[in-house]
Order: sequence, then C-alpha cells, then structure tokens
Amino acid sequence: MGYGKTVEISDQLQQNSIDQSNYGWKDVFDLQFPHYNKLIDAIKDRPNSDGVLIAGTYIQYFLQNQHNIKFDGMLDWFWTETSDDNSCKSYQRLQESHIKYMVIDPNIGTVGMGE
Repeated sequence: MGYGKTVEISDQLQQNSIDQSNYGWKDVFDLQFPHYNKLIDAIKDRPNSDGVLIAGTYIQYFLQNQHNIKFDGMLDWFWTETSDDNSCKSYQRLQESHIKYMVIDPNIGTVGMGE
C-alpha cells in the first residue's frame, strides 16, 4: 500500500491532480500496463489449442491459461514463417502452428527504470 497522486484530464483537457492513498497491486498494474487488461480478458477463456505468440512483453506472467504459448523474443521464428512476403502462405503457416493471437511489444525495454 502506498500514497500518491493521479492526474485526471477532463473533457476540456484540464488537468486535475488527485491525492490517492492505499495503492494496491491492481492500481500499480493499471498504471504500468493498462493495455494488458483487454488482452487478458480477451484470451482468458481461450481453448488450450489456440496459440499465443509473445514477443518483447511481460504479458505471459499475467495469463491464467499457460497452454500453447510460444515465446519469440527477437521474432526469429515469426520472421522465418513470414519472410517469403507471401501473406497467404504466412497466414497458413501461423494457422498450422495454431497461432491465433500475437502479442508484440518492441518498446518493453522502456518499462524498466535506470540507465
């Protein structure tokens, strides 16, 4: 738990600083990774056969269903599957690998603090 300030922006684009206490894990998660929530909700009830390709993101730590997840940090596998510039064949290859969802975040390095 903690104490902090949040900034809300009105419809008139005016900023309003609000003191907030009792920050919990969900508050911090929503501030750091708000875009993850839609994906987590969209694939939480997916069948185990539906694959998820994950590259450059922390989303795998927040998924309930850990079946059929393919990690491709540098997109090497994805490049191999799509490098012939034939979108139809690329789509078929992804289907054959049961990849139904792709989560790619090339800016994940900006999340960490420090140098």
